[in-house]
Amino acid sequence: MGAPKSASPPSYRDDPSLDDAVSLHTTPDQDAPDLESLPAYSDEVEGAALSAPGVTLNRYIIQPFKHQKGIDIIFDPKFDTDPLYAERTIHDWAQIPPNLQIRILGTHTQTTKRGDKEEKETVTDFDVKVRLSEYLTYGPLWRQMQTVENNERVHRGTIWRKALRGKHLEDGKSNLNEWCHRFCASHARLRSFRFTREVTGLDQRYLSDQITTLILNTNYKGHLKVTFPIENRAVEVYTSHRFNVWRFTTWIVILCYATFMWLFTWPYLFFATRRWSVVRCEWRYSVNNLDERVFAVASEIALFRRWAKTIENAVLDKKQCYFTEADLATENTVRPEFRSGNSSVDSAVGYIGTGIRAFNEVNRQLGWGGDC
Repeated sequence: MGAPKSASPPSYRDDPSLDDAVSLHTTPDQDAPDLESLPAYSDEVEGAALSAPGVTLNRYIIQPFKHQKGIDIIFDPKFDTDPLYAERTIHDWAQIPPNLQIRILGTHTQTTKRGDKEEKETVTDFDVKVRLSEYLTYGPLWRQMQTVENNERVHRGTIWRKALRGKHLEDGKSNLNEWCHRFCASHARLRSFRFTREVTGLDQRYLSDQITTLILNTNYKGHLKVTFPIENRAVEVYTSHRFNVWRFTTWIVILCYATFMWLFTWPYLFFATRRWSVVRCEWRYSVNNLDERVFAVASEIALFRRWAKTIENAVLDKKQCYFTEADLATENTVRPEFRSGNSSVDSAVGYIGTGIRAFNEVNRQLGWGGDC
């Protein structure tokens, strides 16, 4: 995605009370949606590639120590102790859109004989990923920072997830500034603070059903799975204690497993770590306006129509690939006929192309990708 200039992050007031790590004064964000000001939406998407605006980031973005299962693991000593810095950093993270994808995975089981034994292995027929970040957009209506409600079961500086109970349930929910102060004021040496990105308003069932039907119509007989992962779904900051660094250092983890030290270290780390998972940024694919849905960029119907042929071709060609809007524009470009100047080479290339098309058509008729 490009990175054109956009509106700068929210400004912050200099408040002497913020010097105290336990002071909880704040000015909450006001993100009131204005549905009436939205432009009219058409279900038809023009041929030009869609793109979401970029964002200008502050100096608070740092490289992750490790990336695992969609979570960036970060160590930042200043985040541990400076609540204003922590708040500004989280606002910067909120400006990075979720890397939402459609992942279309097809596999089959293949049985092979090795001597007198039969072994089964899983073979990947295709693994196609389509990036949907371009179908999200910025603005108070489409992107909103939220802290947890009092009745949500989450980590609140605790070992276990919990919700507030009794009289505390009726208290006003804490805002981001307050949670940052509580995290920095904690005396626990092993702490973590997680910021989560999520996408709402996307009809995943509709897209999954349409893609499944599209691929089954190619007479695919294997095991098909359509998912919607977010590759950068969270950022988790750990305090810069050596135990936290060791828990993510590969050779130390391997050593713990090899010597069975994990039987002691893992329980200790679990019960010694206080966790916060209290803030998330919600990116809206669509919102409800009375009896109709308003889309940030395009409806699911238009999205599927736009990508259907590219997905079908990639599946039939058994590709393992990652598509963006730029790739879609390239795929839809009519390629000139190959001409090398040598008639024999040109004929051979033509025969190969014809053979691939014939093979795909045979697959459609007889079926392909089944267990064997």
